[in-house]
Amino acid sequence: MDLTQYDQIYGVEVSLATDRSLVPVSAGPGRADSIIDDDGRGAFTASGRVQLDLTPRTAVVASGMFRGTSDLEARSSAGGLALGFAPTARLTTWTSLDVRFQNRGTTDRSYVFVHQTSVEA
Repeated sequence: MDLTQYDQIYGVEVSLATDRSLVPVSAGPGRADSIIDDDGRGAFTASGRVQLDLTPRTAVVASGMFRGTSDLEARSSAGGLALGFAPTARLTTWTSLDVRFQNRGTTDRSYVFVHQTSVEA
């Protein structure tokens, strides 16, 4: 989507947080300049995420996104599942699997499997 610090996105986000979970959901028509200039890029977009803390050091996250058809791009959606683990206070690992679908007459799929580790300095 190539966003910069000058892009504005119109939308609404609602979230619910508890001691062990976070659930944000958002929806909107897209970039402000696409709506005002009607440049063909504007499309309804919705996203959601569910994060559950299984233990103080382990979390699981499921997320999804839907973007409707615009004049320039096909309808697309994506989903992901991630498991995070922090064995120590300054070390975190995440393993995630994401899938993206694009509808261009037939459905194209792409998959990404990633394991990353970060160290807080």
